Amino acid sequence: MVIETHTHREALDSTKQNVLVATILYDTITKQIVNFCVLLLFKTKDGAIHEVIKFDFSHSCYNVHRYYLGHSMRQEKRDIIISPDLFREVKKDVRQNWQGYTLTYCMRHLPQELLDKH
Repeated sequence: MVIETHTHREALDSTKQNVLVATILYDTITKQIVNFCVLLLFKTKDGAIHEVIKFDFSHSCYNVHRYYLGHSMRQEKRDIIISPDLFREVKKDVRQNWQGYTLTYCMRHLPQELLDKH
C-alpha cells in the first residue's frame, strides 16, 4: 500500500470566512480512495476557526459530525461504501448548503459580537 494525500481548499464566499476543505487518502497501487474528510470551516472576526460540519471515513465507517446542530458525536453509517462518487456528493452538499449550515451554527453557538455584519 502506497498512500498519497491530496487536499483542496475552497473559499465559499467573498469574505473567505467559509471554507470547504477536502482531503483524500489515495492508494496508488489499488487506485482507490481509502479515506476522505470534507470539512466546512467558519472563521469568526476574532480569528477563531470553527468546524461546522464534517464528513469522513475514520474508524472504518462513514461518519457525519453535525456540529451546527450541536452533535459533536459522530453519526456512523456502516452500510455506506467509500467511493469517488460519495466524495463528490459530499463536497456538492457542502457547496449547496454551506449558508444554512453556517447560519444555524452561528445562531446556536456564537455570540453576536463575534460575527461580521455583511
